Amino acid sequence: MIRQIRKGLNFTIIFLFVSLPLPYPVKAESIRMAWFTIPPHVFVAKDGVTPKGPTIELFNTIAGRMGCTVEWVGPLPLSRLTKYQTHGGGRIDGSVLCEKAPVLLPFLYYPKEAYFIGHPCLAVRADNTLTSIKTIDDIGGYRIGFVSMFAGDYPPFFQNNLDKVTFQNISGNNWTSRNLAKLLLNRIDAVYELNRYSLKYQAVVDGVADKIRILNIPVEPIAHYYVFHKNSPKGEQLLHLYEKAVTGMNINYDRMVKREIEKYRRK
Repeated sequence: MIRQIRKGLNFTIIFLFVSLPLPYPVKAESIRMAWFTIPPHVFVAKDGVTPKGPTIELFNTIAGRMGCTVEWVGPLPLSRLTKYQTHGGGRIDGSVLCEKAPVLLPFLYYPKEAYFIGHPCLAVRADNTLTSIKTIDDIGGYRIGFVSMFAGDYPPFFQNNLDKVTFQNISGNNWTSRNLAKLLLNRIDAVYELNRYSLKYQAVVDGVADKIRILNIPVEPIAHYYVFHKNSPKGEQLLHLYEKAVTGMNINYDRMVKREIEKYRRK
């Protein structure tokens, strides 16, 4: 009789354990995350395959709290990434460093909070007397270097004043470094970037950090998110797991990026 009771109790305990909902999947779920190179946030490791950088490091940590592993897919050209986000076909569950662009909103799940806020800015030569930018007149007549890939997607500060400045956009890779070289040769007057860390990183890597000055332009900062794709069958579930995982986390992404940049400062 006692043995039967024990058996009954064991069965009940096992049944309750199996039936209770768990905060995370029992078996680690794999997330296929798309990435592209944008140093110092994301770059390719020395093996030529593995993604590195603060954006990768932070998401790996969050994924661990989600009970998930990460399969990084990339580096992808931005045009292909946009296709995967909007039309599927790549079996991608999510992607990194994504803005809330109106064209993407119907296709992506965005968390409540961004993990990185970027400030559009200009780099000028250190001998330039300009110390702040308040209106377009402060840079009237400037020749500004940028990249063809994002040409035309300017904030209203520039878009409404294209008669007062001239953009000299270049194509290809490593555009920030090439534009900084043009700046120091006086072939352009400023270099435009969507966040100051890209400029600061490249200036440190190229050994010209003391030869430029980085100035914010008076536009709204750009919030960047880890996003999950609505065309992924588990996109919505991953969003919920992500929100739970980041609750209570003390995320200081700016400190992570600054630490990454300091690795390249020449002694």
